[in-house]
Amino acid sequence: MKKILLTAAMMLVGLTMSATKYIGTISVSINDEGSSQEATVGLVEQNGKYTLSIKNFMLGEDTPVGNVILTDLTPTDNADGSKSLSYSGVIMIPAGDDPRFAEEEWLGPMLNELGGVPVVLTATFTDSELTCHIDIDMRNTLKQLIKVDFSSYPTNVYNGKLTVKINEEVGTQEASVKILNNNGKYTLAIFNFMLGEDTPVGDITLRNLEATTDASGKKVITYSGTVMIPAGDDPRFAEDEWLGLMLNELGGVPVTMTATFNDTDLTCHIDIDMRNTLKQMIEVDFTTESGSEVKPGDVNGDGEVNVSDVVALANFAMGETPEGFVKEAGDLNNDGEMNVSDVVILANKVMG
Repeated sequence: MKKILLTAAMMLVGLTMSATKYIGTISVSINDEGSSQEATVGLVEQNGKYTLSIKNFMLGEDTPVGNVILTDLTPTDNADGSKSLSYSGVIMIPAGDDPRFAEEEWLGPMLNELGGVPVVLTATFTDSELTCHIDIDMRNTLKQLIKVDFSSYPTNVYNGKLTVKINEEVGTQEASVKILNNNGKYTLAIFNFMLGEDTPVGDITLRNLEATTDASGKKVITYSGTVMIPAGDDPRFAEDEWLGLMLNELGGVPVTMTATFNDTDLTCHIDIDMRNTLKQMIEVDFTTESGSEVKPGDVNGDGEVNVSDVVALANFAMGETPEGFVKEAGDLNNDGEMNVSDVVILANKVMG
């Protein structure tokens, strides 16, 4: 009976909790000397109360502080539809999990022994944007007043199907992928990435990506390198259950990625090479829901298949790319090319 009640309670918690992560620039001013870095700020809402967290907070590049976590924040509604949060009090700052630093190097636990850290916060947020200012008053301990400002990057959120193939075994799940634009440099993020339903991996974040434009006008970004995968914040899993943390200790995870996107659609393919650690080669494919519903033959993307599409496909086959051309709709014989054979098939389809 206890197990049944515990399961029911966990389900109720899941129904009333939501989490959002914001990636952006965090500016840190220490006694009026400033520096900037990229950071991730998390917001978790449960039963109308919010928790704001900055994991692995740093002073500059070489002084790790820890995880700044502010809990039990009550939101106020603003006229523009955004919400605001505020906090003033003393907090404890636990050590972070950045594998570059040993446990004893984190400054937060030392400050906790001196009575904690006085913090004042103001934040404004929507589903896609967050700005916040934090004053961290260490004048009594480190003779420092630290001012922290965070502003999230402009963000597109894509919802769709995520297909994960592990050594020829395939599974599909619903997922969201974020693409953030930092003055022409892009970041692709998949938060709380899972292998199946019961193996949590963590947050995959690929940064500083240059974009090119393909013939259809969509942007293309690529990545090849080794990444560290921090733990996610899915409340179903404890910190030590996230697989990414273990893989980080083994040197990180080799990842190769290609993505094509516009404001509404995203397709991407990611190879995660865990053959040296887990004896697994993981292939990840994501397609937005709208992107997965391309109508064969509708190469001009107007929702209909008619003589206009025949003309557009014929022009493409002769080397011209019409504006708004939907390449995914043109390979009607599935031979991997678009040529006169596809034009004939489409013409016959239109003629009935």
